[in-house]
Amino acid sequence: MRWLRGVLRLREEQRFAWQCILAVQRRLALTMWRAWQSAAPHEAPQQPAHIFGLTFGELLTADLSPALARLATARMRERERLLAAWKRAPNAHFPTFLRGNKPLVETHTGDTWQGRPVSPGVAQGRVRIVRTQQDLVRVQPGEVVVAPTADPGWAPMFEQIAALVTEHGSLLSHAAVLAREYGVPTVMGVHGIVEQVADGDMVLVDAYEGNIVRLKSA
Repeated sequence: MRWLRGVLRLREEQRFAWQCILAVQRRLALTMWRAWQSAAPHEAPQQPAHIFGLTFGELLTADLSPALARLATARMRERERLLAAWKRAPNAHFPTFLRGNKPLVETHTGDTWQGRPVSPGVAQGRVRIVRTQQDLVRVQPGEVVVAPTADPGWAPMFEQIAALVTEHGSLLSHAAVLAREYGVPTVMGVHGIVEQVADGDMVLVDAYEGNIVRLKSA
């Protein structure tokens, strides 16, 4: 157990080191964009964020040409288009997960939902809808996060939330493993719940049986 605790800490520390490296790369890319703008303002991408449409290898090895600027802008516009499409219909962009040999179907009756319990426990709290990583800044301690899916990069959030409910995921998904490590009651595979609850709803999450009950609407 002592060895395992040490290894788990190291895993989070390497993630921290990786994020520090990405932060340095981000600052370097923005510095290169400013230099590009200064040297050839009509050839460089017009928006700073468009520099992230290039890989780090392209930034370091290729000539900063108008063609490269057009490529960066095109990639970022495509990203913006896909993100906007996902926000309009987030459920349409995930494959239908299976329970055994049967498609996942809606299990919503009144103010009760049914899903897969993946991290045991019972918790109660107010709903916080998280559709993208930008929504994470709105999460408050003791809230129940409801999301289409969860990312392992959300690990710091697990320290403060009361429970997690997602539309997709399973017992062996990375977020489910994190939830068990942090002791967060979690139910996954709750079809359509993101559109059926609202921020501020009071819910009870029973992650032994896989039930979510709305106690009070916002």
